[in-house]
Amino acid sequence: MSEDLSLLTRKRRPRRRMVDTTIASPCVQVCQIERDVCQGCGRNIEEIRCWIIMTAEEKNQCLADAKERLADLPSALRDVA
Repeated sequence: MSEDLSLLTRKRRPRRRMVDTTIASPCVQVCQIERDVCQGCGRNIEEIRCWIIMTAEEKNQCLADAKERLADLPSALRDVA
């Protein structure tokens, strides 16, 4: 019975994610959110919030998505940044 309990306890511990520090944040200190997108870096709120816990692969995908979003911004909004 005690073996079963230790197994349950071990399963309940949160898994630690390795924090990736190899990719710098794309933040350019122009934090103006318009249409759910930061006009400075192109990330959405969720991506900004989760950046610190993203893997390198997730960060690379986020950067690619952000680049597309910035390119798709109307020029009037792009001039804000």
